[in-house]
Amino acid sequence: MNLKLTSSDMGTYGDHQWTLGEWVETSGEGQLCGPGYLHYYEGTPELAVALNPIHANFDFPRLFEVEVTGRTLCDHALKSGCTRMRIIRELPVPIVSREALIRWAIYCVQAIPGRDPIPAWDAWASQWLSGR
Repeated sequence: MNLKLTSSDMGTYGDHQWTLGEWVETSGEGQLCGPGYLHYYEGTPELAVALNPIHANFDFPRLFEVEVTGRTLCDHALKSGCTRMRIIRELPVPIVSREALIRWAIYCVQAIPGRDPIPAWDAWASQWLSGR
């Protein structure tokens, strides 16, 4: 599923105001985090909400399913961008608990290819994940 977060008044970076069903186009020039791409998330509503603090950091985000076309770029599942997008429908914003974010962070660290073991951290992480 392709998802977009906006502010509570449907605004995004650069003071762009989104409207349900209206196509928006960009140039596709430059890098993913530049004005040439429209940003969205591929995946689940929970992922979009979990990544909000490191991207737009909306205080009271709204969540939308979007249709994307044109040129696309992807930043290793953290963020995607396209040159043409429209908002299809609004979705409920899930509440992601602090515990879920911690669990996700631990899994991310454990999944780093070629990561050198850190015995004390690895033991703590295993115990935390098991609930001990």
